[in-house]
Amino acid sequence: MPTQIMAPWAPALAGSIARELEKQPFVSFQFATVDEHGSPHVRTVIHRGFLFDDRSTNVLTFTTDRRMTKYKELFHDSAFELCFYSHVARKQFRLRGVARCIDDTTTPQLRLPPDIFHQLKNSAEATVTLRATNDNEIETDKIDYLKFPRSTASDELEYPLLSPEVLAKLEASSGEEGLDPEEISGQLAPPTEEEWKNERRRIWNTLSRSIKSTFRKPTPGSRLTEEKIKLLDSIGRGVDGASDEDGLENLVVVVLFVDKVDFVDIGYNGQGRRLIYRRLAGDHWRETAVCP
Repeated sequence: MPTQIMAPWAPALAGSIARELEKQPFVSFQFATVDEHGSPHVRTVIHRGFLFDDRSTNVLTFTTDRRMTKYKELFHDSAFELCFYSHVARKQFRLRGVARCIDDTTTPQLRLPPDIFHQLKNSAEATVTLRATNDNEIETDKIDYLKFPRSTASDELEYPLLSPEVLAKLEASSGEEGLDPEEISGQLAPPTEEEWKNERRRIWNTLSRSIKSTFRKPTPGSRLTEEKIKLLDSIGRGVDGASDEDGLENLVVVVLFVDKVDFVDIGYNGQGRRLIYRRLAGDHWRETAVCP
């Protein structure tokens, strides 16, 4: 039965995030993009969990305001790199890939790989992590890795992500015998527009009133005037006459599809270790141990 499974780097990342959340109310990471002139920009954002609240998607999320420059940059070039460091676990994760956005007018356009049934079926039945044996492999890079093509946040993306409704049906029927593979393959589909919008609403509902209020503040980066000072003060005191829902139109959920992970475990075995994960077809990943 085809299904989604966690990438080999995801349990370590999820575990490190969980340990951080035991000590603090939220987890942040550094998120880097490039603008239309090729200049890099990095900022700290708040981790909002895995897509659809499901770690097996291997897709991370955070929120931003559609008036922010990072939103515009992603629609010029969706490539990103992020860095998360866990002080508690003493582990660092650098993730690379492309981003897509969910806002009030935009949802990610995904298509499943042509052989999605066999990719997911093999992923569920085979060892996910493929270990490199060639000492020079990381330098020569001759393996057929799947690196996302350069794109914008509005471009269609090929990725093995199933609709939550479809996935639930597959998991519910996993114990049945005599299932027709062709029939199952015909049922596979990416998330629907409604499911994307529901995910945006779900994440919005997890935000505090204080965070929600930031989405109805004056445009970030705009000149500070007396009028805007008064508005900021009234929002801060909760007397601006608006409801929490009034900022929803500016909410963007940024969805992060990963094709490479650089993982450093500083405390491992007293001397540390470093692993590079690169995505192959389907949910397969190649793990390469390199010097820290």
